[in-house]
Amino acid sequence: MEDEPFVTTYRFHKDDTKKTRVLESVRVGGVYITRMIIHPKAIVGNVYFKQTNMVFFAQVGQVHATFVQINGGQEKTFQLDPESGIIHIPPNVAFAIKNTQETDSVVVSFSDQPLHDRDDDVSYEVFTS
Repeated sequence: MEDEPFVTTYRFHKDDTKKTRVLESVRVGGVYITRMIIHPKAIVGNVYFKQTNMVFFAQVGQVHATFVQINGGQEKTFQLDPESGIIHIPPNVAFAIKNTQETDSVVVSFSDQPLHDRDDDVSYEVFTS
């Protein structure tokens, strides 16, 4: 019988295919952890998920985040920094995040599905600038 590892390490998988951000993601058990490095003045998101639940927080810097309830049209906007707490985004809530800083900001998220599941992502323009 093999010994169970005392400590398991996981490595982030880097996605730098978009000029506005770098995603570093890893799956641990059933949780997807993503560190998003958002470049200065960049906008990310403008999407909603049909099934994915996600929570996130600003780890470094300051971001402007806007959320739109797809079925009801309600809208909320927050200015987030590391002291702001955690935001939960349920399915069918569109969101966009803008880095308002002159330096990179970092947002960390936890989700129950990968954030780049093309079957679950739906483009939705929350804001463009």
